[in-house]
Amino acid sequence: MQQYNIFQAIYLSFYSKKLYRDVALNWGGKSFLYLFVLLAIVLTYFAYSIQHGINIGYQAFYTKISPQIPVITIVNGRIVTPENRPYFISDPVSHYTYAIIDTSGQYKTIEQAKTSMLVTQNELISQSKPNEIKIYKVPANMNQTLDPKVIDSYIEKYLGFAWIIFYIIVLFLFYIYRILQALLYAILGKIFAVMCGVPLTYGQIIQIMMVAITPVIILSVVLNMMHVSIPHETLLFFILAILYLCYGIIANKSEK
Repeated sequence: MQQYNIFQAIYLSFYSKKLYRDVALNWGGKSFLYLFVLLAIVLTYFAYSIQHGINIGYQAFYTKISPQIPVITIVNGRIVTPENRPYFISDPVSHYTYAIIDTSGQYKTIEQAKTSMLVTQNELISQSKPNEIKIYKVPANMNQTLDPKVIDSYIEKYLGFAWIIFYIIVLFLFYIYRILQALLYAILGKIFAVMCGVPLTYGQIIQIMMVAITPVIILSVVLNMMHVSIPHETLLFFILAILYLCYGIIANKSEK
């Protein structure tokens, strides 16, 4: 019968032998749920950091780049700008030109414009890689007005929800990574268990590993929040995870 629940295990994983005995004997597939819940909790900080970075990045773009973009009107497949002249979209600091919007015909090719994107009266020409130029024709029946201020209002309306998408993606990737990590580390744990004479199956050691990784996950998040970097961090986290795995295995030996 289970003695401890998922939330108790988060702090008991740092020291409790009884927890590791309970995990090995009673948890079964619950250890997978535990790992998912643990990651879902700790990754909320990264989701906040990602959203904060997105907000800052977009504000930097809007204040520096967006004012350089004119209102673009498309009438029957023909692009029209307020002034019949080239508009240069560039970085105010580095002066690198990201794109040129030219309906006057002064710039006709990407080589002539010396930029990665050129918008003419009826074409959008881009070059994302060397020697790879893509040309998009504006449909002849297209009629549309693209106002940077209107687009910005829509982006700002939904930008605050961007973290949800990143959160789901990061949670899925981290969960798969930690499961694979548990499977690999459990091989070392099985060898250690045999050497110590602890009668645990490979599956039970995987269960222990999914809980034993808790201190490493929490410590890494805390260090990240404090913006602290330690030398050979990956190696130290590996050693700490293995030590807690061995601790969990030995805890089951005392039960025997």
